Amino acid sequence: MTPSEISRTGDRPAGGLLYFFLSYARLGPEDPAEPSEAHDEVGAFFRKLAAEVAARSGAEAEQVGFYDGQVSYPADLRAALAEALGRAQVFIALYSPGYLDFSWTRREQAAFRQRLTEEELDPEAHILPLLWTPVPPWVGTPEERHALDQARRLDLGTPEYAAEGLRALSVLRPYARAFEEVVHRLADLIVAMVRDAVVPDSGPLTLGAIGDIPAGDPSFTLATLEPSVHLHRTDSVWHRSPGRQRPAIMEYAMRTAERLGFSPQDVLPGQIGEASATNPVVVFVDPELLGQEGGAEGLRALFEELPLWVHPLIVTETAISADRVARTRAVLEGALPPDATGTHRRVHVVAAPEGLDGVLPTVLARARKAYLQQGPFPGLPASVQRQQLRRPGGQETSRGDGHVDE
Repeated sequence: MTPSEISRTGDRPAGGLLYFFLSYARLGPEDPAEPSEAHDEVGAFFRKLAAEVAARSGAEAEQVGFYDGQVSYPADLRAALAEALGRAQVFIALYSPGYLDFSWTRREQAAFRQRLTEEELDPEAHILPLLWTPVPPWVGTPEERHALDQARRLDLGTPEYAAEGLRALSVLRPYARAFEEVVHRLADLIVAMVRDAVVPDSGPLTLGAIGDIPAGDPSFTLATLEPSVHLHRTDSVWHRSPGRQRPAIMEYAMRTAERLGFSPQDVLPGQIGEASATNPVVVFVDPELLGQEGGAEGLRALFEELPLWVHPLIVTETAISADRVARTRAVLEGALPPDATGTHRRVHVVAAPEGLDGVLPTVLARARKAYLQQGPFPGLPASVQRQQLRRPGGQETSRGDGHVDE
C-alpha cells in the first residue's frame, strides 16, 4: 500500500485517540557510556515515524504518537504513560535484549493487552512487534519468541532490517535509503491498522505488578538531602523532618529509574549506609544545606561513612549562588570513608530540576557500574574489593576513586 492509496477520510481516530504508542527499553545499565544515546536514537525514529503517519492521516505530527521522551520534569511519567496506553490504537513493541530483561516494558504491553482483552479485540491486529536490535532466537518466553519471529518476518522492503534491526538502519549511512523505505512502510501499516479497527478509549490504564513474569530488574537506592532534613544525629540515626512527604524530584527519579530497568527504593538519610551495602546509591543533595548551621559539617560527616559508589547529585536552582554549589561540591568530593583507596568522591551537578532528563540516566548507570566494580563481592568480606576490570593492554576501567572512565 502506498500513501496515495490511503484515504484521508476517516483515517484519524475519533476522540483524540493516539495512532501509536512506542514501547522500548532504555539503554541497559550494563552499557558503559551515555545511557541517553539510545534514548535519542529512539526519539529520532519516533519523530520521523510520527511525521509520516501525520502526512498520511491529516493529523498533527505532535498528536499521532507517544513515547516517554515527550515527558519531562516535573510531569508525572507514570500518569502520562497510563493515559497514553488507554488512548493508543497500535502498540509498537521495539524489541531488543533489554526489552525482554526488565519489567517496565512488560508492564506496558501487559496493560495494553488487558485493554484489548476487555474489548474482545485481537491483539495481533493492534500490537506491532519491531526489531530494534538483533535478539537471539532462543531468548524470551514462548510468547515473546513468537512476537520476535513476527518482527523478523515483517515485510518492510529491505533484508537488512531482519538481519541488523531498525537501530542499525537508522544510524548507519549506507542504510539511509533502506531506513526511509522502512519508515514509509511502517506508517502505511499503522494507518491501515487504525482504519480497519478502532480501539475505544478506556481512560488511563493501571501499570501494576506482573504476576509470574520474571524480570531482571537490578536493585537501586535513591535518597534526598534537603534543608528539611536535620543534619544532626540522635543515637546514630539521621532524621527527616516529621511529616515530610517524598519530594517531587524523587518521584520523578523513581519513574526514570524504573524506565531504565532498575527496581528503585526510596530511603531516608539514616538508611543510606545500610542500603549501600547491597545496592548502588544516588543521593540528591540540595546545596541550600550549607546555609543551615552545621550544614557543611553534617554533610561531610554523613558521606565520610558512605562507600565511594554512593554518588551525590547536586540539584541547583537559579536562585542558588555558584559559590554555594562549588562549596557543596568540594565538601562532597572530600568526604571519604576511612578505607577509601581514592582521593575524592565522584559528584554530579545538574543546573536545574528541568535538566534531570539529560543527566539522571547517566548518573544512575555510572553509580551502578561503580558499585559493580568496587562493591563487596557476594560471599566475600566487605573489606575485600572486587577485582578491577581491565581493558586490553592492562588499563583499568576503574581508578579506584569512585570515577568510572568513559
